[in-house]
Formats: sequence, C-alpha cells, structure tokens
Amino acid sequence: MHSADYVPHLNQVYVFRGGNGREYLNDLHALDCATFTWTPVRSTGTIPLARANHSSSLLVNTRELVIFGGWNGRERLNDVHILDIDTSTWSKPEIGGELPHPRAGMSLTACQDRLYLFGGSGTSSKCFHDLQILDRKELRWLDVNVVNEEHEIYYPGGGNAARSDAGMYGGGGPTQGFFDNAQHGEMMQLTGQNRQQRSQRLLPMTSAAASMTHHIIMTDESQHGMGGSHHYAANYPLYHANPNDEDSASTITLLGRGPGRRAGHSATVVNRFIYIFGGSCGADYLNDLFVFDTDPPPTPLVNEPTSLQLLQTRLQHFFNESEFSDVTFVVEGKRIYGHKLMLCLVSDCFRAMFTTGFRESTEKEIEIPNCSYEAFYAMMA
Repeated sequence: MHSADYVPHLNQVYVFRGGNGREYLNDLHALDCATFTWTPVRSTGTIPLARANHSSSLLVNTRELVIFGGWNGRERLNDVHILDIDTSTWSKPEIGGELPHPRAGMSLTACQDRLYLFGGSGTSSKCFHDLQILDRKELRWLDVNVVNEEHEIYYPGGGNAARSDAGMYGGGGPTQGFFDNAQHGEMMQLTGQNRQQRSQRLLPMTSAAASMTHHIIMTDESQHGMGGSHHYAANYPLYHANPNDEDSASTITLLGRGPGRRAGHSATVVNRFIYIFGGSCGADYLNDLFVFDTDPPPTPLVNEPTSLQLLQTRLQHFFNESEFSDVTFVVEGKRIYGHKLMLCLVSDCFRAMFTTGFRESTEKEIEIPNCSYEAFYAMMA
C-alpha cells in the first residue's frame, strides 16, 4: 500500500507511506542503505493528501520524486505531486493534456524525462490496460494514438478523458504499442523460448543510446490479455528518420502486443527496457511477464523491386533498340530490332524458329513478308 524508490545520489530508499490498517498516511521516510537506519524526511510545500495504493517513481536527472493517484478512503485519485529531493519541497504543478482516469494500484515508471503510467483499477473495480505518458519537461500528459499491426492509425476522439472505465478507448481494447512521430519500438511477452534471446540483448547501453528519447511498444488486448487485434482506417508512415533528436514529441503512437487489464502489478526499468510482471484483475491473478523496449533500433523499409519487376521495367528501354540486338526484322522496308532470348521466352513460334535448325536461326536480318509494319510492331510490343 506504500511506495519505495531508491535515490542513488543519497544511497537511500524513500518510502511514501500508505495505510497502516487503521488510517491512511502521507509521511515520508528514508532508509540509509549504508547504515540500515530509518529517518523521517521532513518536507514542506503542498504535501500530498494521505492515501494508499498510489504509485511513485524517481526522476534521476532532476532528482525529483513523483507521486500519482491512489485511494484516500473515499475516492480514487489522479493527482500528481513532485518532491524536490534536494530541498525536500513538495509541489503540485498544473499538468497539461488530458488527465488519466482516477485509479489505484497502477505502476509509474520513469525513463529519462518521461513517466509511464500503466494499468490500475478505477471506479467499480474496473481494471485498466492503458498506457499514459507524462512528460516532465512539458509538464503534460502526452496525446496517445493507436496503430494496429497492419500500420493503420486510429485517432480516438475526446482524448484520454473520454475513455471509459472499461479500459483504454473503451470497449474491447484496441491493439496498441508505442513510437514517437514515425519511429516505432518493440513490445513482447517473455516466455521460456525467447527469454534467453532477450537476455543476450540486455548489455550496458552506451551513453548516447541511453540519452535518447524513449520509444515503447505495448499492446492492449481485451480483458486478461486474450483478445484479438482491432483494425482502424487511415495510413500512417512508419519509416522516417529517427526522431530522437527532436526537442519535443508531444504525440505518441502506440502499436504492438502487450499486457491485458490489471492492477497491483510491478514495473521495473533495466537500461532502456521496462518490465511488467503479474498483477490481478478481479479474481484472476497473473504471472505473465512483458517487456517494453523504450528505444529500439529503427526498422528499415526495404523497398527494392523484385528481379521480375526490374526485368519488366528495363526491357522497355531495349525494345526496338539496336543496342544488344542480335536479330533485325525487315517489314515493308523498315527495321525492327529484337533479341532472340526474349523472343524465345515469350513466343513458341520464335523459339521454334531460332532453336530447331531453321535458316532464320543463323541470319542477322529476317524479312517478314505479307505483313504490315504497324501490325508487326504492335505484335512485338
């Protein structure tokens, strides 16, 4: 019912307490990891209301602890509070964008300057399976679009606030994932078969790679993650230049396949990857494991023509051209240049003429009698 976050520069774990079985709390304590000593953290500013089942995450770059939502004994919350760790000062900033539904039991995970909010339970204990993204620099909840696996895009009307308690965009939960602008990432469920392959990729990131703006993939399915994909109209270009150097990317597009509805799950960052494990929805308790690749390598679009397409296109250049021609037809005193190989491929008549000992097989010029030039030209074309 509480939250705990490790603060690297202090070598301490900050715990924002929830309920103790009798009442809801909002006090902050620090565990010194060197001496294993607990001390209360005295803070000022706009201290969060007492609550439980909230979520928190540490923004390492700005040394800020962010608290979101939870349950205060009367209602679910969707407020955001930020603690400046260096000054122990709380603030409740004005957050732009469409606010997520009030909820409890969700996960909040920080990567660079963004916080990724997933799942949780809303009113009437409805479980969510949406991904909300809070940008610390912009201080706003980013707009989120949905793309299915066929790379068709759907812009849900009304923003996040228009979503029903049943889940993201309401209804059966569209297939979704994540990429910024035109860059897309990867979301996959870790199973015994692919765990080893994934572990080979979890090498320490270079500083350049680790500093990139994040890209996530994630798929929403129907309840408990067992639904099929949904299809929406309109095309979206997926393969553009890497947008990581953009100053601002306030619209996120989701694609992929990932966790179903849940609350009480855990989310952990390892390098650029975010792992989500377990949770529950109603009477179902889950033990599945999903991973977000927050900054996958760009997927190149290979659009080379096939050999047949090249042949068809380039042959047009050599039609009735003397270059590389090995046979010339004379029709009504006019010349039409040809190529024996191509003629044998497309005509049984020419194949018999050039391969079965007819005198035309050795002649460089062949006169075609009793035929107009226009008719023979049309036949050759």
